[in-house]
Amino acid sequence: MRRTVLAPTRAKYACTRAGMTEAVDNDFYSARYEAAPRYYERQRELRGRMRMDDREGYLTVDTICQLDANGAVLRFEVLG
Repeated sequence: MRRTVLAPTRAKYACTRAGMTEAVDNDFYSARYEAAPRYYERQRELRGRMRMDDREGYLTVDTICQLDANGAVLRFEVLG
């Protein structure tokens, strides 16, 4: 069986969208990675620090984003 390799740029795009959804759900208006997140291919996880902005400033949080073989987000978690 051939293993599907997910491109890191596709993973970053999917996880950024998941971060935006999480931000809007928590009364922020934007979310973006502060620096290039780290992609762990074997676990299909993207880990990085996101900046979430609101009208009063911003909050920096660590995130974990787990993806399936097709690049769909399975789990997006804000660590704090």
